[in-house]
Amino acid sequence: MKNLLNSNKKGQPPSSVSGFASSSSSKPSINPSCRDPSDGFELQTDLPTLTLSAFVEESERRNPGFLKRCRSFAERSPAFLLKSFQTSCGAGWKGVEDLNAGELVDRWKSTADLRHYDFVCYVFWRVAADDISQSRDRLALLNEVGKQIYVQTCGPGSSSSSSSNSSPLTQITPTLKALLEKFKSANLVESYRVVSGEAIEAVESFKPFDYLDDEDIVKGNDVNLVLSIRKPATLTSALQVNNEQSLFQPEFTAPAVSQCFLANGLNVKPVQTYFVDSVYRQDPNLFFPDEELLQFTISK
Repeated sequence: MKNLLNSNKKGQPPSSVSGFASSSSSKPSINPSCRDPSDGFELQTDLPTLTLSAFVEESERRNPGFLKRCRSFAERSPAFLLKSFQTSCGAGWKGVEDLNAGELVDRWKSTADLRHYDFVCYVFWRVAADDISQSRDRLALLNEVGKQIYVQTCGPGSSSSSSSNSSPLTQITPTLKALLEKFKSANLVESYRVVSGEAIEAVESFKPFDYLDDEDIVKGNDVNLVLSIRKPATLTSALQVNNEQSLFQPEFTAPAVSQCFLANGLNVKPVQTYFVDSVYRQDPNLFFPDEELLQFTISK
């Protein structure tokens, strides 16, 4: 997983790979990584709880006592760490203002505020990283988590064999869009786009693949897909883990999307993640990622 933190050089605009217009800014008035408070921080639908449940269930199966270790880790965490999650976007957490770190972890099934969800994800991933040291085992964990999310959101009937299909990628597009829409409607991501060269597809014309991609897959070639997700609910936790020099960072969208391909008989290499600040700032020390780019490499 590549880290783009502080990669922008002074006087040079960032790469246009993000697809968002970049305007110069030297001092933002609020943290641009945060959602607009007027949009609210309330999570919707059952998907947030489903994502955490899938992670806990699989982590407990592999390493019993996972939740107990999570509470212990949270209680040992320095006070400033919890405060950084609580105050990073201004307003306090609704309904859980008086709970300590351990109690917040205990309430993981009832997370209604995305910042509470973000903190719980940080704790879960940090403990899982301590439990699982090998990259292949971490990938296996996320694969199972993604499978649970995919099956319970899209249904087991949403897969089909691509071995004899002449359009193995374009046929997946409706399912892929439906999955991403569920993440958006749950407020787990603010928005999503397909990155193609220097342009970005509009959601209304969501076409991640065309017939040329289908031909490449049928011929045995790799096909790349880059998805942009704006202000995911796990952004603060992912950046915090990244700053701690860990490559095992909180993210549920990529494991779920990968299952769209795996369930249809395709292969996906480990997803590459890039943090991007969509605004060019003259001061290289000001870096406020508000977007993640997820790169999928798909093959037959």
